[in-house]
Amino acid sequence: MADPVAEKLEFGVKIGGPCRGLARAWRLSVFHAGAYFLLGLVAIVIFGMVSSGVNETMFTVHFWGTLVLILPSSLAANFAFCRLFRKRTWRKEGWRAWLAGFLGIVLTWGGMVLLVATGFRPPAGLREVFGDFAEFLYPVGGLVFLSNLALFLVWLIPSRGQGAG
Repeated sequence: MADPVAEKLEFGVKIGGPCRGLARAWRLSVFHAGAYFLLGLVAIVIFGMVSSGVNETMFTVHFWGTLVLILPSSLAANFAFCRLFRKRTWRKEGWRAWLAGFLGIVLTWGGMVLLVATGFRPPAGLREVFGDFAEFLYPVGGLVFLSNLALFLVWLIPSRGQGAG
């Protein structure tokens, strides 16, 4: 009697597992982080032209923030969204990464401006648990949340011809 697993592999059918969709999530995350980074650079240059000049610190913070925060957090979010919205795909829909990058810039930068404008104080519970480290965790958590919110909003848009997914 033939082994059913070997038979499925012979015909090129992929067998699912706990990490099914991880390669697709990685691809989508790289596209999203790239769009976020490039759109952020354009925004920094425009902001520099309008204000007194381009600040190199903004470039550095944006680059490392994208690499260290946005890429890993979008990988986790995209992996969850690939599993949650199984029928949705971003194939031939490159505009989704650009839209997610644009929304990410608007939400994260706008959120940080609001955070500073409202006093930038972490909640008391967070300060009790983490002490002075809460002053660092609060804005980082805000960046991750708002960036992933942008991804989620783009995932909610139905794919062309696929309905509600």
